[in-house]
Amino acid sequence: MEPLIEMTMCKGIETVFEAIPGSILQIYALILAEEKSADALISILVSAATIAFTSSMISYDWDTSPAKRKVSPTYYGFVPDKALPRAVCFISIISLSFAHVTLLCFSCALLTVMNPNWLLYFLGLDMALYFLYKILRGDFFSFLNIACIMRFVYAIFLRFATKLMANFTMPMQLCHPQEVGALPFLFSIVYSLVRSFASVYLFKTHYNGPAKLDEGTLRAVLGSLVAMWVVSLVSFALVIKRKYLHTF
Repeated sequence: MEPLIEMTMCKGIETVFEAIPGSILQIYALILAEEKSADALISILVSAATIAFTSSMISYDWDTSPAKRKVSPTYYGFVPDKALPRAVCFISIISLSFAHVTLLCFSCALLTVMNPNWLLYFLGLDMALYFLYKILRGDFFSFLNIACIMRFVYAIFLRFATKLMANFTMPMQLCHPQEVGALPFLFSIVYSLVRSFASVYLFKTHYNGPAKLDEGTLRAVLGSLVAMWVVSLVSFALVIKRKYLHTF
């Protein structure tokens, strides 16, 4: 296995099955806490920043790989070659991923506080539509070439993990048709943002438990993260090489 692929799989598995659930649990505990601790908030932000950095490094390493740029020059290469634009691009990717993962973890925590089943419904619907899309396209197994039963098990695991990674952290390379694909990737972004607004609305209007957050706090969190998300996306779009815009 190529070192880049092995590194990506290891980081991706750790992010999807450890870091993201841990962040959701931290936010969940903070919401339910009678006294909101600044230390807990800092811990949550550091966790989200770590997830964002890991995801951004995956995108950056794949795009700047000389081997990948040589094999697929029309897909890999959106990161600028000059130092300053490259730095701005990398920072934009990190801030975009940070805003996205924090927003989604916050929405997941809100749904869990209200009713854990709601979170399962939101995530399950998205995953079911994605699996159906891949099956109908005939590329559910993608490039896998292993024994029949293990091929099926590995394909489910791989598609499940990459979809969650795309949902929560937006690694740019998952737009590739052999991975999540451009259309499901775009749908994931839109669906995730809609879910974030929906979770805040539901929490504000349908939850009256002991952990009720005031409307001002909800608006501040949602507004600041969405604003950061939009600014980061615009910055990213402006700094990358123009000829690669169509790859997204």
